[in-house]
Amino acid sequence: MPTLANVGYVSDLGEPKATESGTYVNQPITIEGIGGSRGIRVNLLYRPEWFVEGFNPDELEKIEGGSGMLFVYRKNIAARGSLSVLAGLCGSDEVFAALQGQILDLPEVTAEAVHDVLQAALIDGNAPNFGYTLKQKRTKTGVGEDGKNVSALENQYEVDQFWYATEKNQKAMRKRASRDQNFKVNFDDSIPF
Repeated sequence: MPTLANVGYVSDLGEPKATESGTYVNQPITIEGIGGSRGIRVNLLYRPEWFVEGFNPDELEKIEGGSGMLFVYRKNIAARGSLSVLAGLCGSDEVFAALQGQILDLPEVTAEAVHDVLQAALIDGNAPNFGYTLKQKRTKTGVGEDGKNVSALENQYEVDQFWYATEKNQKAMRKRASRDQNFKVNFDDSIPF
């Protein structure tokens, strides 16, 4: 299945719940595609202490199982060199900075309080538009004789990356689609910057 470039906004936040292991809070988020884009559901994973002033993610590497937590933190909350899920859903650095400030100002960081801040910032006000790329989902099926992971392609998509839906980035996606037969742009020219 081709990789798909899309533009959308957050249309719904599900109820935050603890993951089966109890390690993270899972916040289901529904993305509504616009201008011909495909919608999808994503999960924001976090731990409440990650939103407390003074938290240093590099300290995670010093605890047992911390490297996995650091990976989840960077993918979901704050990445290096790319947009995390949370930053991507904000649609701009300015909205992301404002959201961080609102979360850090919470008197007590609970899943319900974070949900309320996300609701206010990403849905109730002007829901920001953002870009996201969908890729065919892969499921790990085991380990090969060479020690490398073996995976199978599924008949569905998952979010590969987020990007800000600026004019420059939208042009870059169209340019990539003109060169790569396995990359399609799903949004039309009606998308505002």
